Amino acid sequence: MSQAQPTVGRFAEIPYDQFTPEQQEACRSLIDAEGLEPGAALPSAPLKIWISNPKLSKAVASLISHLRFPHNSLSRRERELAVCILTSKWHTPYTIYAHERLPRIRNSARDD
Repeated sequence: MSQAQPTVGRFAEIPYDQFTPEQQEACRSLIDAEGLEPGAALPSAPLKIWISNPKLSKAVASLISHLRFPHNSLSRRERELAVCILTSKWHTPYTIYAHERLPRIRNSARDD
């Protein structure tokens, strides 16, 4: 068994073949919520970090699924603004970096 190496900042990403059964199920939930093909890799740092907590991952997957088109009427710009507002409580630099630019984009057309 190989040892996990830091790949997401200081976090040592867990290779999929070392996931517990609960983490594998949570990973499938996150991939489905993101609208990705089954078997795809987790696309972003928070998802890769959250997978270490399967209960959290499943809860986040439900939220992600609810916030994605067609389950709501928000534009992408509005969704990104909501993410910035909701996560501002924790003053998380990554979230601000990853999401702050999109609400300022003038084109509010749906680009899901």
